[in-house]
Amino acid sequence: MYFGYCDGGSRSNTHAACAWMITDEDGKILHSNGTYLGALSNNSSEYMGLILLLTSAYSGGIRDITIVQDSELVSRQMTGQYQVKAEHLKPLYATAKHLAGQFDSIKFTTVPRDHPQISACDRAADLILSMYMEK
Repeated sequence: MYFGYCDGGSRSNTHAACAWMITDEDGKILHSNGTYLGALSNNSSEYMGLILLLTSAYSGGIRDITIVQDSELVSRQMTGQYQVKAEHLKPLYATAKHLAGQFDSIKFTTVPRDHPQISACDRAADLILSMYMEK
């Protein structure tokens, strides 16, 4: 079993970034990455983190994964507990749902922001944002 952690962030909806990591069941980091996303909302950046995480995991041969996020909205939309009402999130949700359907087993869980791996993703996304906003 593998675990995927992702987080996204946005500053004033003018700059957004996300970061993700994949670990094995012992917590060993197998892959981590992050990217600048441009002008997106916070929820859009959370979805982009999930999409990039799922793409990375699948392309790396992973077929069973537990997704860990601090975004209750995205996690609950992915499990069907919440509807996707925001029009700008519907295409991102459709992409994430399609990708999730490619896995043999996928679970979604929500943790507090201070979870160690989520904190690391948050710091990475924040660093990326700072890099683009300082100059």
